Formats: sequence, structure tokens, C-alpha cells
Amino acid sequence: MIILTGIAFGLPAAVANFYLTFTLYGNMGLYMGQFFVILCLVWRGLAPALIAVLISGTAVYIYTDNYSFYILLTLELLTLYWLFRRGIVLLLGDLIYWLFIGVPIAMVYLSHNLDLPINFLLLVCVKLLLNGLLYTSIAVCVLTFVPKQWCTLHLSSASRRLSGRIFYFSMICAVIPSLLIGLVFTARMTDQIESHIKSDLLTKSERVNTATQDYVRHYQISVESLARSFEQVLSDTGRQELVRATYRKHAGLITMLYTDKEGIIRFGYPATVFERLQDAPRDEWSVADRDYFAIPRTTGQASYLSAVFQGRGFGDHPIVAVSSPWYLEGEFQGVIEASLDLYQFADFAERTDLEQDTQFVVITDAAHNVIFASQQLNLEPLSQYQPVPQPNVYSENLPLTRLAGQDFLYSSHMNELGWRAYVLSSPSTVTALFIGNIIFLLASLIMVALIFLIIAQRFAQNITQPLQLLSRQLGRSPEDVIEPKTEDMTEEVHRIASQLMEARNLMVSFNQELKFQVDEKTKALEEMNLKLKQLAREDGLTQLLNRRSFDEQGNKVYRNAMRNKVPVTMLLMDIDYFKSINDNFGHPVGDRCIISVANLLREHFKRDSDLIARYGGEEFTVMLTGQIDNLNERIEQFRKELKSCCRVDDLIIPMTVSIGCISVQNDFHFTFSQLISKADQLLYQSKNAGRDQIHFDII
Repeated sequence: MIILTGIAFGLPAAVANFYLTFTLYGNMGLYMGQFFVILCLVWRGLAPALIAVLISGTAVYIYTDNYSFYILLTLELLTLYWLFRRGIVLLLGDLIYWLFIGVPIAMVYLSHNLDLPINFLLLVCVKLLLNGLLYTSIAVCVLTFVPKQWCTLHLSSASRRLSGRIFYFSMICAVIPSLLIGLVFTARMTDQIESHIKSDLLTKSERVNTATQDYVRHYQISVESLARSFEQVLSDTGRQELVRATYRKHAGLITMLYTDKEGIIRFGYPATVFERLQDAPRDEWSVADRDYFAIPRTTGQASYLSAVFQGRGFGDHPIVAVSSPWYLEGEFQGVIEASLDLYQFADFAERTDLEQDTQFVVITDAAHNVIFASQQLNLEPLSQYQPVPQPNVYSENLPLTRLAGQDFLYSSHMNELGWRAYVLSSPSTVTALFIGNIIFLLASLIMVALIFLIIAQRFAQNITQPLQLLSRQLGRSPEDVIEPKTEDMTEEVHRIASQLMEARNLMVSFNQELKFQVDEKTKALEEMNLKLKQLAREDGLTQLLNRRSFDEQGNKVYRNAMRNKVPVTMLLMDIDYFKSINDNFGHPVGDRCIISVANLLREHFKRDSDLIARYGGEEFTVMLTGQIDNLNERIEQFRKELKSCCRVDDLIIPMTVSIGCISVQNDFHFTFSQLISKADQLLYQSKNAGRDQIHFDII
């Protein structure tokens, strides 16, 4: 029974693989027989499916002569069965198989057994992947309509989540038409491109062929015309001048010469080529053995075109010789010969608009000797070239040949001279197009999968979200509650949801009010802390540093300066007779005077590094780091402006200060406390000396 079941599924699989293969590109086709094998696996189990896959693989082997399909298709079946028994759905299992098992095995086999470019091998592997996804998707789609009791293996659910099931079945429905449409479209486009390439190669080979023929005819006519001109010129000097003039008019010539009736060169041009023969024996001047002399002499034909040959003696370039006999009074006198430079034929390749990296030209003479070949082909002039057709895995529209280990599609034309022009094209043009379309197809499938994933999640969410939200309402904190969308709810669910929303809104309102009050109190506390911090740091009247802050900051700045041996200057000053200002004008005026002194200090000592502080009631201090330019002048200017800086109701309150100034420039071990003490001593010296004075000292 198992054998009969396997045969029953294997025979239609073999027929599908052999007769219903859809050709994509070259000899690549889609084999759909594995569809029946997967049906057999699910309906009747592994044993009959193994028999079916052997029959199916035999058909593919006969069609392709490639035994690796036995291995690939059998491993695919076993992998699907193993993954299926572990809960992996068929489509995902097939994708896993080809990505991690099938494609690597195929790549190893193909690279060792077929001499093909790597991009073509990758294309074959991608084709196998797409082929597997296609027939597996069709099989899964068919199996969804089969009653479960018919199946030996029961299809597992794609997911326990509703969104997962929606996504899986949506993807199955999308993969089949997307792959079919994409592959058919790609195959048709490839056929069109192949037809275009065939037409293009035929046109270009014909152009090269016509151009070479016209090129040679032009020189044949020129040499014939020169031979007729020789009949009108009786002196060698005149004939030599004709040869020179003709040579100069034609850039494609290497040399020109004319002979006597015995084949001895009478004159050759350019002189630099023929001067090597000046001292040579007479027999080295003879070209009687050359076809371009012997044949025109014997046949009397107006012009002769030689096969390509190696120059001798007076030129070692590979050349083609054009010759014509010349006569006097009807009697043969010799031949005129022009040697065509083969490298000039490169112009024909440029004039045919070849694709720079994919199309190349070969021109051969009637004996299949290479006259010219594109540099990339590495064919030397004079070498033999006649393309040998190879089995074509790329195209059915053009012949294929191999040259230097590379495959080329080609077209050729033969002209009236017996010369043949070949235009060769790398099949990578078509392969790249097909790869591009396949990549686009894969990218489209990924995009479709992402879109379906989003739609499936959204659709499932619209169905399940109202129920999920209602079930979680009572267990959530108010901040985490999600407003259900009423358009997705039934009337009963909407009524319950409304009651829950009212309770939630009440709770949220209470929490918001409480949060607002806490925020307000916190803001007020922060502002108060900021004010306290400022009061602790600054003098409230002048907004200068107070004594405590100055001692802290000044000590840090001073120690850093001493470490780096940077000079420091400290001014300690006291307003003279400030008590009399308070007694005579009142304390508010005294405060105005204190503020004026502070502002004046800011104007005169305004570097970022300058520290200014109100050190006591009417006492101020300034600490300066670094070298200070014109310090004495600045202090004197400050003292001068101080006398009129305080104005109260158009009344100037005159003020003076006593100053003690200490500058540390040499002894960098002097401490901060010593600095203050020394400045204080100098200040009292100024007071004791009669006030309105300044005493300096340098340490």
C-alpha cells in the first residue's frame, strides 16, 4: 500500500517536472513536481513521500542530467518532516531548509562540477529558493481546504496569536500570485533583452564588417590609382615623390614600396624603415617570394589583398599587404605595395558604440588569422581564432563560445574579402538584469510581508483590544489605562467601558490636582533654596562676593596660581571716614555710597579671573592673577573717579579710600592667610599715614 501510494503521488510529480517545466532564463526552469510530494507527506506520511520524491527526482535528473536534485529534493522532504514534527509550519520550514541547507549544498556542487561565473551560480541558487517557496505555498494553500481527518500529519497552527495566524495565511495567498507574476514578468523581460542583444550584436558585427571592407577598399583604390599614375611618370624621382605623397595622405599605412619586374625593391618609404637595407645584400631587397608580388605578376589582377602576415626586414609589424602591378607601354614593370597597420582597426571598435566592459570585437582574415582583437580578449595578431560553439546555459537566441576561461555570446559577418568580423558580448548583461529583477522580486516579497504583518497585527488588535483593555482596567494604575476605541465595541462593552472611564477620569483628576500642588510646593522650595544659596555666597547690598565666599574661592585660585608660579596681586581697601557719611547723610546714603564703590570696582576690574568682594562694612578686596598692565594707573584712575562717583539728589558725596596692595611675584610659597595679613598691614599703614593713600609691597 505504501509503494502504491508513493507511485500514485510520484507519477504526477514526475510528469510535472518533465513536461510542465517553466523556463525562466537560459536553461533555468521551475519544477513544480515537489508540490505532489508535499501533499503526499501530509496526507500519507513520510514513507510513501520518500518513494514519490525518488520518482520526481528521476524526472528532473533525466531533464537536466544533474543528479544533485536527488539529494536536494530528498533532504528537503526529510527536513520539512523533521521541522513539521517540532511545530514549524511548512512554508517557514521550507524557507529554513533552502537558506541553511539546500542553497549551500547546491552552491558547493555547482561550483565544483560546472565552470560558470559566480553570479550565475548564485542566480541558480536563488531560483531554487523561490521555486521551493512557490510549490510549498501552493501545497499549503491546497491543504487548508482538506479535512483534517484525511491527513496523517495534522497541520500545526501558524501561531497561537490571532495576528500570527492572519499573517501566515495572508502571506500564503500573497506569495503564490506575487512569485508567479514576478517570475513570468522577469522571464518575458529577459526574452526581450536577449532579442535586443541579438539584434544589437548582429547590427554591430555588420557595421564592423562593412567598415573593414570599406577601409581596405579605400586603400586598394589608392594603390591602383598610384599604379596608373606610374605609367605617366618616366623618372624614378617622380615615382618616389608619388609614393611619398600617397603615404602622407593615408594614416593607416606602415610602409609603401615599389619593385622592379624581378621583385627587387626600387624605393620604400618612410626612409627610417628602409635605411636599414642600404648596406644589405641584394637578395634581402627582394620580395619575389611574397604573394603580394607573385600573384599580381602572374594573374595581372588590378589589386591584390594578402592575408595577415608578419613583416620582414623593412618592418616587423603584423600587416595586411595591398598591392597592384604597374606597367609601361603594356609591359609589367613591378608592383606597388602598401602595408596596412593592423592597430588602426581599433577605430572600428570605437565607431560601433560597443558597451565598454561587456562587448568586444575580433576581425579575422580568410585564413582565420587575427587581424584585430579588443585588448581585453588577449588575442595577438596573426594568431588563429575560430569560435567553438559551447552549450549555452544563458540564452537560446545566440551562440555561446569560451575564450580565456570566459563565456561570450557572439555574432559574426563575413565580407566580400573573406574577412569575418565577430562581436562578442558577456552574458553578464542578461544575467545582471535577471539578478536585478530577482532581487526586486525578493525585496517586494519582503515589503509585502512587512505590510501584511502590520495589517495582520492591526486587524487582530481591532478585534482583541477592547476585550483585553476591559480585562485589564481594574488591575491597572490610572496612568496606564488605555482609552478603548468605541467604534470597535458592542453596546454592552461600550456601557461598561463608559463606567470604567468615568471612574478612571475621577482618579486621574484627583492625581493631577495632587501632582500640581506638589509641583508648586517643590518649585517654591527650590526658589527659596536658590535665594538662600545666593545669600550665603553674595553680599546682599552690592551682590559682590561676601567675605566667606571670597576666602573660599580666593584660597583655591591663589593655591592654583602658586602651583603654576603665576603672579597674584591683592588690594585691600577701606572707605575713609565712612562713619561721618552715615552720621551726616544717614544710613540710606551710606548704602548708596557702598553700592557706588562696588559698581566702580566692577568697571575697573572686570576680567573673568578678577575676584571682587565686600570684605566688611566699608571694606573691599580685589584679587588679581597674572601680570597686570598699568596697575598703578588703573588704581589711581579708580581713586580719582571715586571722589565723584556717589551722587544723591545732585549732591556729590566725596569719598577716598586707604589701600594696602601686596603682589606675590617671587616667593610662591607665600600662603593665602599670609597674603591677607600682609595686605591688612599695608592698609593700616595707609590709614596711619593720613588716609587717602596706597602702600605697595612685592614678595
